[in-house]
Amino acid sequence: MPPVSSIPNALSFLKANLRSITALAAIIAGLMAPSAAAGDASREREVLRFALVRGPCFLESAARPNQHVEALGEEAGVWGSLGGGFEGWAYPFKLFDGWSLFAGDEGGHLKGLQSLATRHVSAPHFSQLEYAGTDWHLTTTWFVPRAIPGALLLLDYEGSHDLRLALRFRPSLAPMHLTPGGPLAASWEESRHELVVRESIRHLELRVSCPFATAHREIGADGEQEIQFALPRRISRRGFVPIGVSFGFPARPDARGVMDQLRTGAKALFAEALEHYATLISRAPRVVTPDSAVNAALVWSVVSLDQLRIHHPDLGYGLVSGYSSSGRGTRPRYCWFFEEPTLTSCAYHWLGLSGQVREALRFLQRFQRPDGKTVHEIVQSLSYWPNYFQEFLYAYLHSDGPVYYLFAYGDYYRATGDLEFVRAEWPRIRRTLDWCFSAMDPSDGLIRIEPGDWGSSESSRGVWKDTQLQGMWVRVLRDLGRLAQVVGETALAERCQRVARQAQSALDARMWDEETGTYLWGLDREGLPLKSLVPHHAVSFWLGTFPMEHVERSLERMAAADFRTDWGVRSLALSDPKYDPQNYQAGSVWPVWNAGVIISDYRHHRSVEGYRHWQAMVRARTLDALGPMPEVLDGRCFQRLAEGVPHQMFSELAVVNGFFDGLLGLQVDAPARQVELAPRLPPTWNMLQVDRIPCGTGFLDLRIQRGRGEYTLDFKLDWPGGAQLRLAPELPAGSQLQSASLDGRTVSCDPEELQAATRVSLILQGCSGRHILRFRHRGGVDWLPVDEPLTPGTTSRNLRVVRARWQESAWQLRLEGLPGRSYPVDFLTDRFVASAIPDGRVERRNTAWRVVLSAPRDAPLNAAGFVRWDAEVRFRQRETGREAAGSSAKESPHSDF
Repeated sequence: MPPVSSIPNALSFLKANLRSITALAAIIAGLMAPSAAAGDASREREVLRFALVRGPCFLESAARPNQHVEALGEEAGVWGSLGGGFEGWAYPFKLFDGWSLFAGDEGGHLKGLQSLATRHVSAPHFSQLEYAGTDWHLTTTWFVPRAIPGALLLLDYEGSHDLRLALRFRPSLAPMHLTPGGPLAASWEESRHELVVRESIRHLELRVSCPFATAHREIGADGEQEIQFALPRRISRRGFVPIGVSFGFPARPDARGVMDQLRTGAKALFAEALEHYATLISRAPRVVTPDSAVNAALVWSVVSLDQLRIHHPDLGYGLVSGYSSSGRGTRPRYCWFFEEPTLTSCAYHWLGLSGQVREALRFLQRFQRPDGKTVHEIVQSLSYWPNYFQEFLYAYLHSDGPVYYLFAYGDYYRATGDLEFVRAEWPRIRRTLDWCFSAMDPSDGLIRIEPGDWGSSESSRGVWKDTQLQGMWVRVLRDLGRLAQVVGETALAERCQRVARQAQSALDARMWDEETGTYLWGLDREGLPLKSLVPHHAVSFWLGTFPMEHVERSLERMAAADFRTDWGVRSLALSDPKYDPQNYQAGSVWPVWNAGVIISDYRHHRSVEGYRHWQAMVRARTLDALGPMPEVLDGRCFQRLAEGVPHQMFSELAVVNGFFDGLLGLQVDAPARQVELAPRLPPTWNMLQVDRIPCGTGFLDLRIQRGRGEYTLDFKLDWPGGAQLRLAPELPAGSQLQSASLDGRTVSCDPEELQAATRVSLILQGCSGRHILRFRHRGGVDWLPVDEPLTPGTTSRNLRVVRARWQESAWQLRLEGLPGRSYPVDFLTDRFVASAIPDGRVERRNTAWRVVLSAPRDAPLNAAGFVRWDAEVRFRQRETGREAAGSSAKESPHSDF
């Protein structure tokens, strides 16, 4: 700075030479311009230009701060939320957490973008978030390639000015469940516009690339990094500014090489992921119904289950159980290997993914103990945890685990007929069965939960014998008897069948509670009954064998309002003193247990309740995330439990098996060449089409059309050599069968009047190829309560149907509802409503009727605040006079209202 006395002279000089200085500045700017343009051109080459094709399925919704967002590959994944930020993983290492974007305002201050998020779009191969400012629009797309440890965040910007942004995140480089091996060192490589973070003990490296970066700094005491960059307004609509994330360590390609793959091969990597999911979906069953949410839900089931298959650099391919944020820790629930593929195999088989079940069983059984007990959890950081099996409490904590393993082998054989795999695995199967026999109480044949272990309900070490475990044990003994027979161990087969009979007898005698009309939770370690009402044993109602009367009474108990919410059955009844709607195990709603209730409702003449319940599970798919099923829901309102995982494997049972085992009534026994099909269409569906259902070595296609008095089942069984096909479609209750034909020829059928439907059965021996079964009928009565839609945060308010029976031309109903509340129920029939008692209001709607039933105001309240009452809606066959004139006989009772 010049001395003060020289300032007047300097000002005089500037005034005298202003034009010359201006001209000189212009010359200098011109000389510098080519250099700046070269820099811009260099960065422009980093812009990616290809179409982000959404592919065969996608979901979208308004963006919410806590909505789970995920993008997944086999070797890496990114997930999180707008409110909590995103975290990245390259298995088995955590790369970063707290990943968030900030925009700069005119004053230079940074503001989080989460408040500007408007839209979330989820496709199987990417996840998008859209943001809107006053005069700009930004779309960010997370993409994780199929088979490299890296990720791309693609930024698509449109605006009237350059948008200044800042990216903040905290590097981790810690193995899952563990801490980093050493301190992290961060540096900036200007030539590549990359932040490099290294951990020297394990020689790990994380790189984050941003071609339009303008500055980098470390902020905070915990190593949080900030990269500032600007998105130019001149980038075309089809241009994406990429932020790349890559990881390297000695067992993998180096991080720099991975980053180069992302930069130069992004288009091909994207196409590879798109093709993978397109092929996956094209090979899975295709479901078409009148409900688009149902169609999408079943497509996403195959996507979500496939996305749980990862490739671990040390352990190989396996199935993890879920994805959820770890926050500042290193434990993402439940992104490691569990025994859950054992029960979930029931869903994998229906979706054509039996190969993944086989792979998962082989993976898990590598960790079988010498005594035959099977593993419950294997962490991804096993290579970095020398004393894992001694230090990790949960590795072998489940006494019910070995039973589920054996179930999976029996179910695999039933679904595939793959005897070669069974023979190869037989030594492991036999060791696990021997362990189960050692854990069995010889006095009754029931499995004992070892002291300190868990059974069907975690955190409950006081249970000695639980009903769910015993029901599965009986099923397993029968399946293993069959397997022992086919591998030539006749004595073992006989023992299995003998113990199965003993255990079944003890189960019926010791676990049924006549006082409450339902099954006990189980017995405590003193052999005393545990009477808390839990739904776990409904899975055994589905998969096991229980007396019909006991199951039906139990299902009525589970249908009551203190047990069932509008979105499923609670894990502990509300009336229990230990009930807590936000407790992980004692009041929340688990889709996995609800799968058993849904299918059991369908199989025990409660198809209306099965359908309503299943619909709630379908809606849960978009409750918190877009695509995956949540692990557990709140017991008080329709939202994901904070402790629950947004993407959980075994929750798919509620949607997948609720449809195939429940609504379609399908059972396949590949070795026996037997198929059972007993579809129970919802009253408001007039059609259903399902193609490519796995059946033995082939497939089953089916189409159902319903109209006024007509029912057509068009099916094609592509199974070389044919199979025995047992058909048992259900018509509306009270239907009078007028004719039945198969491929145009009259067939003899004996209709069976059930409690809530008319069943028509037919057995076809050696069936193969295409066939058409047609029924003509009249006088049937279908019905369905008109529920208020499930929206996030709503509480239970819809009608409870405890019992519904068709008897003497009347529906006799036992109901529960909120006092004084009116509940509309639609009856679809060509009959005439004669009366609705008590005080039912009747409205005519085309050839259907709406009966509005009101809950009493002065009846006793149960724990849920609902009242119970009985109602009866009576019908007569034909209308007369003025009533007939007001009808619309040409309209289908299965049309929309």
